[in-house]
Amino acid sequence: QKGISASVVLGSSNTVLVLVALYRHQDAVASVFFQLCFVVCGPAMWWLTSRLPHTVAIELVDLVVSVVPALLSLRALWQLQRERDAHEAAAEEVQGKSSGSWWELHETEHVVASEVPSEVLLGRLCFWLSYWSCWPLFYVIFELLRADLVHEDELPAADGLLLTLAVWAQVWNASRLAPQLFALCSACCGGSFKHFGKASREAVGEAVGGAWTSVVSMAVSVTEWGNNWLFLGAALVSLLVVASFFMKVMAVANALLTLMLLAGVAADSARLSSKRDGDAAPVRLAFWALAVAWLLL
Repeated sequence: QKGISASVVLGSSNTVLVLVALYRHQDAVASVFFQLCFVVCGPAMWWLTSRLPHTVAIELVDLVVSVVPALLSLRALWQLQRERDAHEAAAEEVQGKSSGSWWELHETEHVVASEVPSEVLLGRLCFWLSYWSCWPLFYVIFELLRADLVHEDELPAADGLLLTLAVWAQVWNASRLAPQLFALCSACCGGSFKHFGKASREAVGEAVGGAWTSVVSMAVSVTEWGNNWLFLGAALVSLLVVASFFMKVMAVANALLTLMLLAGVAADSARLSSKRDGDAAPVRLAFWALAVAWLLL
């Protein structure tokens, strides 16, 4: 009986200690439980989205991936502007009331030196920067789905997966991992990217040079054959084919250049997010809002 009583007392003491520890770290515990609830919420969102028609699901994905983050980023920028205006108004008010005493001068310096943006707003700006650093990947997948380049039977599952990933990055703060992933990729693949860029420039130069040589050869042939209307027609058709090919190449090149630009700004956004740069973060957020508006037109 004494052993049982001692065990009960020890168990009760451990229970009390655990409850006290949970109470002291209730924010951390709540955060852990919130992250764990994605195990249930994620598959549920995927299942519900996959049951929608593709025409409806793709519009919902567009809202979640691009439109809502752009609006919330603009809201954060608006809050930043309000903080700056309030800070300037407070500084002017304190300076206007200052009579030159030591305490009032100290208060004026304190108001002027206060940080804008605030710590909470800076965290929000950096969070949205970390999300936008992931956005080019979401955008590429979204364009593939919208262009019906995915098999029809796999579209519902792909729609649900993209929406679930976007919500996970925004609501469950998974995009916070983006700066670390960019830093790791930069450390591992920096040399490979340089070699790839050099090889791609050489390949493009050779392709353009070869096409130009073909066009010049056809022009010389047309000059030599002069009155041969049949050959002249064939040469014109060939020129149209070459022009059409160049238009397609230019369209692909435009898409690749846009993607490369977005990827570069995404890497820079991840860097600014990790450094919590309050001066450059608003500029990057404004860029992403304008880029999304331009690409959605």
